[in-house]
Amino acid sequence: MPSKTFLPTGITALDHLISGEGIPRGAFSLLFGQSTLRTFLALRVLQATAQKGGNAFWIDWKGEMDFPTLEKLDLVDSTNILRPSSWLDSCDCVQAAFETGFDLIVLNGVDVIPPRSENEIATSAAFWVKILPRIRQNGWWSPNTAVLALSSQPHWDHLPTTLKYQAELIIELENRYATVRKSRISQSGETAALNLAD
Repeated sequence: MPSKTFLPTGITALDHLISGEGIPRGAFSLLFGQSTLRTFLALRVLQATAQKGGNAFWIDWKGEMDFPTLEKLDLVDSTNILRPSSWLDSCDCVQAAFETGFDLIVLNGVDVIPPRSENEIATSAAFWVKILPRIRQNGWWSPNTAVLALSSQPHWDHLPTTLKYQAELIIELENRYATVRKSRISQSGETAALNLAD
């Protein structure tokens, strides 16, 4: 079995806390907590990926990413933005992102997937229960692709159980600190200060 490889986060202290090298490829990493820090860390991972010649998909249910931001960070050539508007569009976007075999997929807003119909209450858990097994069964998920999922939930207790179980790595961000949980169901973890200038 090939050894696991990683993508750097662009923050040395966090990389050492996680694995010594960054977020795992071929795995699902979940990021939640303070909104500004979520976006900051996701962009640092994008930058670190681009600096190594990698490419990324940013699927944006939250509508928080735009081309001027990517242009300012010199990421236009290395990052594709998809903005799903429906359940089916979400399925197509996620499938397309995984099929590319890109180095990094950022899923921004994993808990705000649009419902399948006007009469349905939005349930992001149902979406991921449906789509992730399909991705794995069809072999779309390359072992070289790292997935960074951004949840808008501010606290551990509010995270959908489905997402907790899917994640190999969970990072909580608050007040410039990152708490890393390497167990899918553990509420405890190691903490490191995030140096924004690192």
